[in-house]
Amino acid sequence: MSNKDQNKYVKVGYIADIYGFKGYVKLKPVTDNVDILLTTTELCLSSNDEQFRIFPVSEISSYKNMFLVKFEGINDDVQAKLIKKSSVYVHGEYLPVEDNGEIYWYKIDGAKVVDIEGVLIGKLVDYLEVSTEDIFRIELTDGSYSLISNNPDHVKRIDSIEKVITIDTIGLVSEKL
Repeated sequence: MSNKDQNKYVKVGYIADIYGFKGYVKLKPVTDNVDILLTTTELCLSSNDEQFRIFPVSEISSYKNMFLVKFEGINDDVQAKLIKKSSVYVHGEYLPVEDNGEIYWYKIDGAKVVDIEGVLIGKLVDYLEVSTEDIFRIELTDGSYSLISNNPDHVKRIDSIEKVITIDTIGLVSEKL
Protein backbone atom coordinates (compact mmCIF):
# COMPACT_ATOMS: atom_id res chain seq x y z
CA MET A 1 0.00 0.00 0.00
CA SER A 2 1.41 3.41 -0.95
CA ASN A 3 1.77 6.32 1.49
CA LYS A 4 -0.97 8.15 -0.42
CA ASP A 5 -3.36 5.25 0.20
CA GLN A 6 -2.29 4.99 3.86
CA ASN A 7 -3.33 8.62 4.38
CA LYS A 8 -6.94 7.59 3.70
CA TYR A 9 -6.95 5.35 6.78
CA VAL A 10 -7.78 6.47 10.32
CA LYS A 11 -6.57 4.80 13.51
CA VAL A 12 -9.51 3.43 15.48
CA GLY A 13 -7.89 1.03 17.93
CA TYR A 14 -5.31 -1.65 18.56
CA ILE A 15 -5.19 -5.41 19.02
CA ALA A 16 -5.01 -5.73 22.82
CA ASP A 17 -4.81 -9.52 23.09
CA ILE A 18 -5.84 -12.84 21.62
CA TYR A 19 -9.08 -14.56 22.63
CA GLY A 20 -9.17 -18.35 22.72
CA PHE A 21 -7.52 -20.72 20.30
CA LYS A 22 -9.47 -20.16 17.07
CA GLY A 23 -7.81 -16.94 15.90
CA TYR A 24 -10.04 -14.37 17.61
CA VAL A 25 -8.49 -11.15 18.90
CA LYS A 26 -9.60 -8.42 21.30
CA LEU A 27 -9.71 -5.01 19.65
CA LYS A 28 -9.51 -2.03 22.02
CA PRO A 29 -11.09 1.04 20.36
CA VAL A 30 -9.50 4.50 20.60
CA THR A 31 -12.37 6.30 18.90
CA ASP A 32 -15.75 7.62 19.97
CA ASN A 33 -17.23 6.31 16.70
CA VAL A 34 -17.20 2.63 17.65
CA ASP A 35 -20.19 1.91 15.40
CA ILE A 36 -17.89 2.08 12.39
CA LEU A 37 -16.20 -1.07 13.63
CA LEU A 38 -19.49 -2.96 13.32
CA THR A 39 -20.08 -1.84 9.73
CA THR A 40 -16.64 -2.27 8.18
CA THR A 41 -15.83 -5.31 6.07
CA GLU A 42 -12.08 -4.93 6.39
CA LEU A 43 -9.58 -3.49 8.82
CA CYS A 44 -6.06 -2.35 8.16
CA LEU A 45 -3.37 -3.43 10.63
CA SER A 46 0.12 -2.09 11.21
CA SER A 47 2.69 -3.09 13.78
CA ASN A 48 4.86 -0.03 13.12
CA ASP A 49 2.39 2.58 11.78
CA GLU A 50 4.23 2.52 8.45
CA GLN A 51 3.63 -0.84 6.79
CA PHE A 52 -0.09 -1.52 6.45
CA ARG A 53 -1.86 -4.77 5.65
CA ILE A 54 -5.58 -5.11 4.95
CA PHE A 55 -7.47 -7.98 6.59
CA PRO A 56 -11.04 -8.92 5.66
CA VAL A 57 -13.25 -9.20 8.76
CA SER A 58 -15.26 -12.41 8.98
CA GLU A 59 -16.81 -11.71 12.41
CA ILE A 60 -16.95 -8.82 14.85
CA SER A 61 -18.96 -8.31 18.03
CA SER A 62 -18.97 -6.14 21.15
CA TYR A 63 -17.18 -7.64 24.14
CA LYS A 64 -17.11 -5.66 27.41
CA ASN A 65 -15.33 -2.39 26.49
CA MET A 66 -13.72 -3.99 23.43
CA PHE A 67 -14.58 -5.97 20.33
CA LEU A 68 -13.93 -9.59 19.47
CA VAL A 69 -12.70 -9.83 15.90
CA LYS A 70 -12.14 -12.81 13.63
CA PHE A 71 -10.11 -12.04 10.52
CA GLU A 72 -10.14 -14.19 7.41
CA GLY A 73 -6.86 -16.13 7.29
CA ILE A 74 -6.19 -15.90 11.05
CA ASN A 75 -7.32 -19.34 12.20
CA ASP A 76 -5.49 -20.10 15.44
CA ASP A 77 -3.86 -18.51 18.46
CA VAL A 78 -0.37 -18.74 16.93
CA GLN A 79 -1.44 -16.61 13.95
CA ALA A 80 -3.41 -14.27 16.23
CA LYS A 81 -0.34 -13.64 18.40
CA LEU A 82 1.48 -12.33 15.31
CA ILE A 83 -0.92 -9.37 15.05
CA LYS A 84 -1.17 -8.68 18.79
CA LYS A 85 -0.41 -5.01 19.63
CA SER A 86 -0.97 -3.95 16.01
CA SER A 87 -2.65 -0.61 15.42
CA VAL A 88 -6.04 -0.90 13.73
CA TYR A 89 -7.25 1.46 11.01
CA VAL A 90 -10.42 1.89 8.95
CA HIS A 91 -10.74 3.52 5.57
CA GLY A 92 -12.01 7.10 5.75
CA GLU A 93 -15.13 6.13 3.76
CA TYR A 94 -16.47 4.36 6.86
CA LEU A 95 -16.35 7.53 8.98
CA PRO A 96 -19.54 9.53 9.57
CA VAL A 97 -19.89 12.82 7.73
CA GLU A 98 -18.19 15.61 9.65
CA ASP A 99 -20.33 18.16 11.44
CA ASN A 100 -20.05 21.76 10.31
CA GLY A 101 -16.65 23.11 11.32
CA GLU A 102 -15.18 19.67 12.04
CA ILE A 103 -12.33 18.12 10.09
CA TYR A 104 -10.95 14.64 10.57
CA TRP A 105 -7.31 14.62 11.64
CA TYR A 106 -6.21 12.41 8.75
CA LYS A 107 -7.30 15.16 6.34
CA ILE A 108 -4.89 17.73 7.83
CA ASP A 109 -2.10 15.59 9.30
CA GLY A 110 1.13 16.86 7.74
CA ALA A 111 -0.55 19.99 6.34
CA LYS A 112 1.63 22.94 5.40
CA VAL A 113 1.31 25.80 7.88
CA VAL A 114 1.63 29.32 6.49
CA ASP A 115 1.28 32.76 8.02
CA ILE A 116 -1.41 35.22 6.90
CA GLU A 117 0.94 36.47 4.16
CA GLY A 118 1.44 32.96 2.76
CA VAL A 119 4.99 32.45 4.08
CA LEU A 120 5.73 28.83 5.01
CA ILE A 121 6.02 28.38 8.78
CA GLY A 122 6.25 24.58 8.94
CA LYS A 123 3.96 21.56 8.99
CA LEU A 124 1.27 20.23 11.30
CA VAL A 125 2.56 17.13 13.12
CA ASP A 126 0.24 16.52 16.06
CA TYR A 127 -2.59 17.88 18.16
CA LEU A 128 -3.60 17.83 21.80
CA GLU A 129 -7.21 17.67 22.93
CA VAL A 130 -7.75 20.12 25.77
CA SER A 131 -10.96 21.47 27.30
CA THR A 132 -12.64 23.68 24.70
CA GLU A 133 -10.24 23.69 21.76
CA ASP A 134 -7.48 21.61 20.26
CA ILE A 135 -3.85 22.67 20.37
CA PHE A 136 -1.91 22.14 17.13
CA ARG A 137 1.75 21.12 17.26
CA ILE A 138 3.76 22.52 14.38
CA GLU A 139 7.24 21.50 13.27
CA LEU A 140 8.78 24.78 12.17
CA THR A 141 11.05 25.08 9.14
CA ASP A 142 14.09 25.34 11.45
CA GLY A 143 13.26 21.95 13.03
CA SER A 144 11.95 23.32 16.33
CA TYR A 145 8.36 22.90 17.51
CA SER A 146 5.66 25.38 18.47
CA LEU A 147 2.06 25.13 19.65
CA ILE A 148 -0.98 27.15 18.63
CA SER A 149 -4.58 26.92 19.83
CA ASN A 150 -7.15 26.11 17.16
CA ASN A 151 -9.36 29.14 17.56
CA PRO A 152 -10.41 31.81 15.04
CA ASP A 153 -8.00 34.40 16.49
CA HIS A 154 -4.99 32.16 15.81
CA VAL A 155 -6.01 29.72 13.08
CA LYS A 156 -7.44 31.80 10.27
CA ARG A 157 -8.19 29.09 7.70
CA ILE A 158 -7.98 25.32 7.36
CA ASP A 159 -8.02 24.01 3.79
CA SER A 160 -8.30 20.24 4.09
CA ILE A 161 -8.38 19.77 0.30
CA GLU A 162 -5.04 21.52 -0.31
CA LYS A 163 -3.76 20.57 3.18
CA VAL A 164 -2.82 24.15 4.09
CA ILE A 165 -3.44 25.86 7.42
CA THR A 166 -3.18 29.63 7.65
CA ILE A 167 -2.30 31.06 11.06
CA ASP A 168 -1.62 34.36 12.75
CA THR A 169 1.88 33.87 14.18
CA ILE A 170 0.99 36.00 17.21
CA GLY A 171 -0.56 32.81 18.64
CA LEU A 172 2.55 30.62 18.26
CA VAL A 173 4.14 29.46 21.50
CA SER A 174 7.52 27.70 21.51
CA GLU A 175 7.66 24.29 23.16
CA LYS A 176 10.93 25.36 24.80
CA LEU A 177 9.12 27.60 27.32
